[in-house]
Amino acid sequence: MAYENLKEAVDALVLSGKTDPVTKVMTGIKITALPSKTEYKVGERFSSSGLSVAAVYSDGSTKTVSGYEIGDVNTGTAGTKDVVVTYRIAVNDAIKVFTDTFQITVVKRSSSGGSSGSSSGGGSSSVRVNRTAVIT
Repeated sequence: MAYENLKEAVDALVLSGKTDPVTKVMTGIKITALPSKTEYKVGERFSSSGLSVAAVYSDGSTKTVSGYEIGDVNTGTAGTKDVVVTYRIAVNDAIKVFTDTFQITVVKRSSSGGSSGSSSGGGSSSVRVNRTAVIT
C-alpha cells in the first residue's frame, strides 16, 4: 500500500552523524500562515490560497508540508467559522492523524450593492490551536 506522505514519514527519522542516532518524531502540525483571505460574504467560495502548514517534530523543529486536507467550510450563514486542517502520515503500519484549526469570518452581503467591500486587511482572524493526534 502506497502512502502519499511517505517522504514526510521517512524524514521524521534523521541520523545526526554521531555514533548514536538521534530520532525525531512528528508530534503535530502547525498553521504557519493564514490564507490570504479570511473574511467572506455569505455564499462566497472559500479559498485556501496562501495557507501554509508545517509538521512539528519532537525536537522542536518544523518543516512545511503539503498534502493536507481542509474540512468543509460553510459560508452559507454569517458568523465565525472554524476551518479544520488535517494531515495524515503512515508510521509503523498505523496512520497518524494531526489537526490544527483556524477561523474565518462570514459576513452578510451588503444590501446597498455599491460598496467596494474592502476590508482593513489586518482583520480580526486568529489561529486557535486545536491540535490532536489520532493513531488508527
